[in-house]
Amino acid sequence: MEHGPWYECKEEHWLGSCMWCDGGLSYCETCGAFEGATPDECPGKQMDWIMSDLVYKGIINFRDGNWYGECCQVMRPVYDLDNYMREAGYVRNGVKLAGNPKWEKI
Repeated sequence: MEHGPWYECKEEHWLGSCMWCDGGLSYCETCGAFEGATPDECPGKQMDWIMSDLVYKGIINFRDGNWYGECCQVMRPVYDLDNYMREAGYVRNGVKLAGNPKWEKI
């Protein structure tokens, strides 16, 4: 199930004064997923703070109608950077996962 509806601020603000209106934050009104604590798919009901925290820490993810002990895609660059970059075809200085942290596309 896709996330949504996404929260939309109904207030009138000065430009640059609202983190919602300016496009800086996302919040799923169905499950309560917020930014980095957003699983790949919406579980269809509100997550409690414990579930949200586990998603944010890269411990659990919801996809294909079930919870899994894996990192969600939005947080993979934080918790699983080497595998994430390898799958995208990047290496560090021509050597996979070694050397300078500057990534190059192969």
